[in-house]
Amino acid sequence: MISPRSHGWLLVGLLLASAVYGLAADRRLVNHSPTGFDTRSETPCRVEVEERTVRGTSLEPFIHDGQPVTILRGYYACHPVARGDLVVYRYAGHATPILKVVKAVPGDTFALEPAADGSGIHLAINGALATTSEGIPYTMDERSSRMLTLYVRDYRGVIPEQAVLLLGNQPGGSLDSIRFGLVGQRELLGKAEPSG
Repeated sequence: MISPRSHGWLLVGLLLASAVYGLAADRRLVNHSPTGFDTRSETPCRVEVEERTVRGTSLEPFIHDGQPVTILRGYYACHPVARGDLVVYRYAGHATPILKVVKAVPGDTFALEPAADGSGIHLAINGALATTSEGIPYTMDERSSRMLTLYVRDYRGVIPEQAVLLLGNQPGGSLDSIRFGLVGQRELLGKAEPSG
């Protein structure tokens, strides 16, 4: 049997323990991305910085073959993916990661529309024609539009949660979402930034 006196000490101990736990919980909330921690979890966000050289022309003239880029590996564990981000993605079957631009994020609408001049099929994102960095619309033929046609149908023209649409900078497409479809955000290795 617990005496009233020891019961009082038990109560003090419980109050002290919950105060300590409360501080620990507050401390976890203080650790956020500007100080290197992920706000969505209690684990530290580790971003590795790596310098690489671009090999390929799918982003010309925006990014050039031979141009150095800085890769921020793990960046998206702590930061949301944004439209226009230059990202590193490991495409299945390729040993070397590829570099692409995020053109659509979750909640964006996307559709395939016949070109007014009959030259092919254009991609529209949020009701506007998707274009390269030089303002040239992405144009596909019926065959190359098949993959995106399936995604438009299956997701009713809306980019689903945790998915993105990645494109190169070539109007006719490249090894990008036109060819392999939407990409899960967890599959992004990191963010890239042009160097020099």
